[in-house]
Order: sequence, then structure tokens, then C-alpha cells
Amino acid sequence: MSEFGPVLDCERAIQRLLQCIESHIAEEPDESPVRRYLERELGGRHGSEPDTRLVVHAQINVIRELLSQRGDEAGLSMLTAIERECC
Repeated sequence: MSEFGPVLDCERAIQRLLQCIESHIAEEPDESPVRRYLERELGGRHGSEPDTRLVVHAQINVIRELLSQRGDEAGLSMLTAIERECC
């Protein structure tokens, strides 16, 4: 059981995570390597695309780095739950 409920709704959790990432990368400087990389890899996704889980899993370390740099404990917790239950 995660803090997001007894069974994590992976699609919804990934959608929330992508929104969180989008808001954080918007605050990054334009020349930020993390911003450029995540915009290229995740840009335009809404979480309902068939391969979104795979893409999030493939970028998990970069996403974790962004959330850590931003001090986003809620985002890190959500990412951990997604990694454990969805990827």
C-alpha cells in the first residue's frame, strides 16, 4: 500500500508526475541540460500514451535528480511509488 491509496492508479499517478515535471522544468533556465533533456524525452506527453510507463522508467534517474534539486519531497514520494508499483 502506498500513500496514494491501497492500489496505485498508475496512469493517473504518471499523469500527475508529468504535470509536476513540466512545472519544474519550466522553472529551470533555458540552457539547463536537465531541462533540455527532459523536454526532448518527455515533452508533449500527457501520461495516456501507450509507452509512457516505459519512457518514465527509462528516465527515472533524471526525473529523480530534477525533483531532488527542486526539493520536491511529494514528487519524490510519488516517483518512488510509481517506480515500485508501475514500472
